[in-house]
Amino acid sequence: MKSRDIKPPEHQRRALHIVAGCAVVFVVLAIATIACATYLFTAAFSHDHDEEHVQADGDVTQSRRAIRSFFEVADEGERRVKADIELALGHITTSTAEQGALFQAEGVVIGAQLRPRFDHSRNGDEAEISLSLDGEDVSFRGLRGTRGSRWQLYFSDSVPLDLDLMLGAAEGDLNFTGIPIERLSVECGMASISLRFDEPNPVVMNRLDIEAGLSEFTARGLGNARFEAFEFDGGAGQFTLDFSGEAIMPGAEAEINVGLASLTVLLPAGQPVVVEAPVSFMTKVEFPDSFERVGRHSWASPNAAGNSRTFHIEIDAGPGSIEVKLVE
Repeated sequence: MKSRDIKPPEHQRRALHIVAGCAVVFVVLAIATIACATYLFTAAFSHDHDEEHVQADGDVTQSRRAIRSFFEVADEGERRVKADIELALGHITTSTAEQGALFQAEGVVIGAQLRPRFDHSRNGDEAEISLSLDGEDVSFRGLRGTRGSRWQLYFSDSVPLDLDLMLGAAEGDLNFTGIPIERLSVECGMASISLRFDEPNPVVMNRLDIEAGLSEFTARGLGNARFEAFEFDGGAGQFTLDFSGEAIMPGAEAEINVGLASLTVLLPAGQPVVVEAPVSFMTKVEFPDSFERVGRHSWASPNAAGNSRTFHIEIDAGPGSIEVKLVE
């Protein structure tokens, strides 16, 4: 579907023409810097499994180069799981746990200065779980020595989850399909992260918060997350937020804040939506032709007015580009 550019009034464009040209140069240089930094981190964390030399399996076993860990919490009738996970290095994946397990984790940590720390307890009908890395701080020069580190995290598909996931400089492929999540918070720094919901969340999610620093972040199927409130805070980088899915909650709200970034927002065709976005000479904004401008900084789909199902999105952005598209 065609999109149209939303531009400032003619007199403003004329008066700020030279400043805009300088801003474009600034943005290009900044994005090039971001790409270079991301490349360096990607190179630092590129997987090299031939260097691991892990000797044996077990709860925690160590060889000259790596620690391999496996942690599990059995389902003893709890009605809720609260998990606090902080894994700042390596590659992280998520999926559903085996039957009878509330939580499982398999990890390989490369680097003698790091060691996993796992705790769990029960408070009434709630299980509390924490997983983190202990040890000395890793310098930028030391990152290459940790490459090959990885974690597979598994969560129950039958017990509601409250999850705080802090990834730091870790890369992630976060598949939350089939996991009943009541609240989700994801924080990441300089890394490449993908997140997805391929099917509707089994439970309503009261909040979904994402904080991405200098990164490339992609979220797919957010319309399946069944959130009531969504907030995304991005620093600098390339961000794609795909709200496609079959379960956007009636009256759901999303707040999106980005700095120096390229932001793409994908919306399901037919979903009533109102979007507020900035318009300035430093921020290029594109909307589908079917959207109508209903205010100085507001656009709406044809079926949004007076519709209780309308999805409200508020965007605040620095220099860069915002592109809103419709997907079938």
